[in-house]
Amino acid sequence: GRVRHWEIWNEPNITHFWKPGKPDAAAYVRLVKETAPIIRKRVPDAVIIGCALAGMPLDYLGACLGAGIADYVDRISYHPYREIPEKNYEADVRGVRGLLAQHNASHIKLWQGECGCPSQKGGAGALSKADWNETRQAKWLLRRIVSDLRMEVDLTSYFLIVDLVGYRGNTNWKGLLRGENHTPKPAYFAYQNLCALFDAETRKADLPIRVEGAGETTVVTASFQRRGQPLYLFWTPAGLTKDVPPQKVEVTVGDKLRSPALLDPLTGAISRITSLAALPLADYPLIIADETAFQTGE
Repeated sequence: GRVRHWEIWNEPNITHFWKPGKPDAAAYVRLVKETAPIIRKRVPDAVIIGCALAGMPLDYLGACLGAGIADYVDRISYHPYREIPEKNYEADVRGVRGLLAQHNASHIKLWQGECGCPSQKGGAGALSKADWNETRQAKWLLRRIVSDLRMEVDLTSYFLIVDLVGYRGNTNWKGLLRGENHTPKPAYFAYQNLCALFDAETRKADLPIRVEGAGETTVVTASFQRRGQPLYLFWTPAGLTKDVPPQKVEVTVGDKLRSPALLDPLTGAISRITSLAALPLADYPLIIADETAFQTGE
């Protein structure tokens, strides 16, 4: 009676987790069809999550939907490991939702069920070959979570809490805490800052925000509301394994803020804004809001 959410299998679309044969969507759906009714019999209000995809392979998902998985699950989950979190992500989420609509399954919500970034190069697991450090990990986390929120994914998760020491004879360095002593990395505090603001009272909003003066640099924007207060986010989706030189931009937002302030979720610093005409453009989200919006306590 303690567990309500059940995810069936992990990454069945890749050989590492589907043995001894090759990944087979029809065979996976047969597993779901046999498993789901047993779970629901024992846990009538169970929420069943299907697919748990490595990446976002539309062909495999389409085959699962064609085999009838939508009749047995309440959620579809995926694991979008990418060095640049935003790369093709918006198109992929729309593609997944399009497939669900084609199969009359738009009621099924999407879960980003596993995704993380190492804090150093090497080690085990996804993205381990890139040149990461602890600061770059924290920036990646902010961009991953905000990208999920921006696309209104129903659940977003970070993998994992503490470095997985000894995994396959190595270490998976994606932890928010260091594996040798459980001390927090910068990503821990960045996640803490983000979670304090993006809670159950925060919703995506389509508020006007425009960033000018970035030249050829790509800029991503997003807007949210929390307790009636607008939140405006902007950043450049640059590669994180090279440090981006500082740049100033002009930001225009739809609401006239009485006491505009800028939150840097990487450091937790809040600074008053005297002008929106010369704000820093970072390779992770910065947040503009009225100063009172950052007062998260009751």
